[in-house]
Amino acid sequence: MCPVATEKIHQMRILISTKELEAFKQEFPMFKWEAGDTTIKWNANDQDEVNLARMAFEAYKKKHPKAQAFAVDVNGNKDAKELSGFDPNAEMILVQDWMHKG
Repeated sequence: MCPVATEKIHQMRILISTKELEAFKQEFPMFKWEAGDTTIKWNANDQDEVNLARMAFEAYKKKHPKAQAFAVDVNGNKDAKELSGFDPNAEMILVQDWMHKG
C-alpha cells in the first residue's frame, strides 16, 4: 500500500485596498480577492499551490515595500514572528502595509 500524503493547509491574510483590488484580481484570478482582507490558502504538500501563494505575497511586497508580514499561530497561542520573506510552512501569515496619516 502506498503512503497517502496528508494535506497541510496554511493561510495568508493580506490587507488590500479597494484601489488595488482590480489589479490583483487580474494578476491572480485564481484567488478570491476582497477589499480589506483577502485570505489565500495553500496545501504545503502541493508545490503549485505554494508557488502561487508565494507569487501573491511577493507581488504585494513589491507594490508595498514597507509592508510587514508576520507568521502567527491560528489559535493565537504563540508570539508573532516577523517574516522577511514568504514562509510556506507558517501556519498563518498576516501581511499589511504601513498605515499612516499624511
